Amino acid sequence: MPNYGYNKGANLERELVNQARKQGYWAIRSAGSHSPIDVVRITDLGTTLELIQVKSKRTAFKMPEFNPVLKVKRLVAFKAGGKWRFQEAR
Repeated sequence: MPNYGYNKGANLERELVNQARKQGYWAIRSAGSHSPIDVVRITDLGTTLELIQVKSKRTAFKMPEFNPVLKVKRLVAFKAGGKWRFQEAR
């Protein structure tokens, strides 16, 4: 029996990765990892690493802290009104 929730989330992750690539970013999906990070995206000419948790709707999400020496953005992504929205993860 197909898992609707998993398929919906995986499709959103793929969509976000494809959009990031079209914008010229390097992006990869962390498929099946069961980690708090769904998508990894590198932006700003390769200087900023974004770790993204994708949600089907806006919800609070706690992501682990990372070494402060690294320039890492911790984000939660969701779609609202057909557009991707990003907020800082707590």
